[in-house]
Parts: sequence; structure tokens; C-alpha cells
Amino acid sequence: MKSLGTACILLLGAVATAQAAERVPIRRLLEETSGRPYECVDYDRRTDSCATLAKLDVDGDRIHYDIRTRTHWRPAPGRNGGELSIRVTSVIHGARYCTDLRKAEITVAGQVRNSDSAAIVAFYRDALDAVGRNCTSYIRAGDHYVSLGEAPEGKRLPDSTDEVWFFAEPKRIRRR
Repeated sequence: MKSLGTACILLLGAVATAQAAERVPIRRLLEETSGRPYECVDYDRRTDSCATLAKLDVDGDRIHYDIRTRTHWRPAPGRNGGELSIRVTSVIHGARYCTDLRKAEITVAGQVRNSDSAAIVAFYRDALDAVGRNCTSYIRAGDHYVSLGEAPEGKRLPDSTDEVWFFAEPKRIRRR
């Protein structure tokens, strides 16, 4: 009888884990986050800030993203560094959306030298071009979501999982 009880507990745990990791179809996510167009990666409640902030603008089956983050580039002495902006348009495909990162617009603003700005843009251009097309899906994680980066055929991309929260107003962007 003890082994049957253990099996039931393990089965219930497996069912709960599968339900917790259930993907949220992108259109449902957009409904659930309606009125909260700012997607905050790695939200820090203590500082009320994000490591990366993206503003979503939905237009039919397209999602226009304006992604902002602090550069990791070492600024010139006496300067605070820059803010990286990446603008991309994604297309909804079933339960996820897909993006061709090779078409991203990349800019740097803030206190960086022009030569540094060009080097930062070139660095990120190479990185995004190497990824090419990617897709994103979401799973629910309590009061927020986890975004999962995938190749178009569904294979998970390395280092492409982020905890994200959605807000009505933009949050401050901090250095990671």
C-alpha cells in the first residue's frame, strides 16, 4: 500500500509540474496583459527596475517590439554608458511569435563615444545575425511568465529563458 501511495504522490506531482509548465498561447498572453504593454525582464521589486524593458505594440498578427537595455560596454571616463535599443517586428504563429533578428534596427544612445557606439552596434548586429530567425513562447510562473526562445522548428535555444513581468508603465532599466 505504501508504494501505491508513493506512486500517487509522484503522479500528482508530475501532473502539477506539467500544468505549471503549460505554454500560454500568445494571443491569450496578450489578452491577459492587455493594458500592460511593457515587458520587463528580470524585474527587481527592491529597486522597481528591469534588466531589459520591451514595449509591445500589437497590430493584427504582428507585434512590434522596442527593446531597451543598458550596454555592457565600458563607458569613457566620466560617462555613464549607453542604452541599447533594438526594434523588431514579430509575427504570431500559433501559440508563439517568431522574429527574423537579421532585420532588427539597432541603435545606441547616451554617453558613449561615436566609435564605441559603432562597435556596440556591430557587436549586437553580429550576434543577432548569428541567431537569425527565432521564436518565443511563454509559460505561466505565478504572478509573471517565463519566456522561452526556440528555433523555428521548435528546438530550445541556449541561454534563452527569461522571467518576465508586464506593466502598464515603463520601469527603470538597470545594469545587469
